[in-house]
Amino acid sequence: MTIARFIKSTKNKFRHMKTICAPLFLFAAFLAGGCGDKSAPYTLELDGKSTEGVVALGGKVAIAMKSNPSTGYLWRISENGAPCLKFLKEEYDGTNPELLGSGGITKFTFEACRSGSSKVELEYGRSWEIGGAVKKAAFKIKVR
Repeated sequence: MTIARFIKSTKNKFRHMKTICAPLFLFAAFLAGGCGDKSAPYTLELDGKSTEGVVALGGKVAIAMKSNPSTGYLWRISENGAPCLKFLKEEYDGTNPELLGSGGITKFTFEACRSGSSKVELEYGRSWEIGGAVKKAAFKIKVR
């Protein structure tokens, strides 16, 4: 057998292997892609419009509410979602800090630490005024 004939026969064998192996490789990659951790924590974002959601155990829940602390009005937590949720932090981001008196977003972050259903309630008002909150917001969160 000459070298040219050997190379030609080898190329034909590999060409057939490519046509068989390529679809098998793609199918194996497709199956492996579905093997990820389905219970991985994720972030659930809620606001005054979306008030219900589900979060994975160990995940984060972020509740963002429009506010204007420069007027004395603040969001306060009246029910913290315990025992399923653990309060982590509160942050304020002014939408236009150069403009005096402009509002922004107050964001409350919780961690989902136990499976079950929980409720977070917020009240918007001035701490020195008697008569309660001018706004209230309630959120239902399921931890799985």
